[in-house]
Order: sequence, then C-alpha cells, then structure tokens
Amino acid sequence: MDNLTGIESLDALLRPFNKGEIIEVYGSWNIVLSISHVTIASLSRYGRVGVIYVQDYGNLDPYFIRRMVKILRGNFDNIYITRAFRRYDIPDLIKGVEGLDNLVLIDPYLFSPTSPLNYSLLTPITGAIKESSSKFMITIIFNRETSLGKFLPEGGKFHHHILHSIVRVAPYRNGVEAVLIKHYAKSVPKISYISYKELGDERLWVGQHLLQEWL
Repeated sequence: MDNLTGIESLDALLRPFNKGEIIEVYGSWNIVLSISHVTIASLSRYGRVGVIYVQDYGNLDPYFIRRMVKILRGNFDNIYITRAFRRYDIPDLIKGVEGLDNLVLIDPYLFSPTSPLNYSLLTPITGAIKESSSKFMITIIFNRETSLGKFLPEGGKFHHHILHSIVRVAPYRNGVEAVLIKHYAKSVPKISYISYKELGDERLWVGQHLLQEWL
C-alpha cells in the first residue's frame, strides 16, 4: 500500500505504514472530518474498509465520500458503515469486525466522561482498538480535541500507548498544518502542510446536516 489517507503530504508523515498499525489523527474537528472522508475513499482502493462512527446523526457525508471515491478511483462497494449511539456499544462493534482490510473509527471517544478522573471508563474502548491490531488491518482513529483543554485529543492521552503514529491537525493560513507527534520509526515532531484542495474543498460542508435530516 503506497498511500493510506489519499493526502500525499499526510501520507509522507505517516510512512512507513504496515498491517496491524493503529494511527490517530486529531485536532480541529471540521478538518479531521474532511480527512476522514478522503481516507475512507482512499482505503476503498485496497479492499474492504469498515467505518464505525459515533454520532446521533450527521457528520458523515456519503455524497462527499462517493465523490472522493470517483476522484481517487476507489470502490464504493468496499465501504461498510455502522454507527454507535452509546459508549457501551463501541467496544462490541470494534470487536465484531471481521473480514476487513482496514478499519476507520470516527469520534470513538465522543462520550468521554466530563472529568478525566473517570477516564478509566474508556478502557474497554481502548482495549478493543488494541485488539483490532491482531487482525492484521490498519486501524485509523479520527478524534476531536478535548473540551477540557487545547492540544489534547478527546479521551486524553490514556490510549496513546497503543498507537503507532499520532498526527495533530489545525488550520494554518490557507491550509492545514499537520504535526507528527508520535511515530514508531521516526524522530518527532515533524511538520507538513495540507492544502484545502487536497481535502476536496468540502471542508465547510462536511459535518453539516443533510437536507433530508432537516425535513
């Protein structure tokens, strides 16, 4: 696999990547969402990709994914999507994944406790994610910044010990700054820049509610 996310500047930070790795991209939520859509489309080129996203509704735009699949010459039929509505559902969904080549988790720590003192409640989610690496597929987590402070992902750093690579993204001038803050084979930090064109120029729309959801 030469490309993972379909965004060359981001893939350059993450290379080399191998089966069994767990990668996290976190930061400004609209940017993270846009990257997740492009990544799903990119991974569809290499086989079946499972997507678990944790939202009541919205945030995942199938029309944008289909558009990026066409641009990247992926296969929309390779994409399998499910969603979780409660924290307790997430570990079982992750553990139930079988027969996939890659796994995308969108916002898995959305239902984090309001106090870091209770972050131990997230241990079943982290354990399920770690277990996914034994299935020889790449798992990519797309996470938001915590509401408890800047520069940390939702759920804090308690799950970082299971990650092979971590990238934080944030707006920068007319694009996105991507900072590699952990990598199993590289010294860090390393910085790269992503143009909005690489994100499909849909950054203002990803995460917005579809018309049918308002009716």
